[in-house]
Amino acid sequence: TGGDSGAASGSVTTANSISTFSPFTFGSNTFYVNPLPVELLNFSAALVETNVAKVQWATANEENNSRFEVMRSFNSTDFTSIETVKGAGTTSQNQSYSILDNNLSEISAKYVYYKLKQVDFDGKVSYSKVIALPLTNNTISSGAIVASVTPNPYKENLTITLNNTYTEASPVSIKIVDAYGREVNSSTITSTRGLTATKVNMAEYAAGVYYVIVTENGRTNTIKTVKQ
Repeated sequence: TGGDSGAASGSVTTANSISTFSPFTFGSNTFYVNPLPVELLNFSAALVETNVAKVQWATANEENNSRFEVMRSFNSTDFTSIETVKGAGTTSQNQSYSILDNNLSEISAKYVYYKLKQVDFDGKVSYSKVIALPLTNNTISSGAIVASVTPNPYKENLTITLNNTYTEASPVSIKIVDAYGREVNSSTITSTRGLTATKVNMAEYAAGVYYVIVTENGRTNTIKTVKQ
């Protein structure tokens, strides 16, 4: 493992709808196949203040999940655990987790990398994919568009709300795909600083799971939704 060290603080909350990054499952390379024990809806890192990163993730299902360990690297290869967060055990309710990584002020690397280590009660271990956060002049580059969908579940119409923290307008691609990855709707909008909302009529589509995929500036936020 690497020799870096850091201070972090963690929390866990329960949520009915989750946003940011793509859904995937520990131990699986298949985007839409979700075997147990943990279905991870999203995993992301972003600036909350100078030299402080917020690392957050959410799950849709957990089984026998003892804990998560947030691991950090500055070369994408050598990772050190910086925080442990208690898992929810066994649950089918959406769970949202986050920590603050407070020790980035002395870093000379261009990127900081994070991954999750998930540990079952029986000791089995799985890892998430690695995410990268760019560093500029020893501080984290700011700016992001966070998406949310309401209502969720829904019957006909859903509203996609974008929260843009950039100072300038940014083009955003929005795609909706079904559980098999087939695209059912797509559009491109311009998101200005603050909140931008767009409504999508899904009345003609069958009930089931759909993923809203929001892409801007090379970043992808994916939200799992349910049409009733």
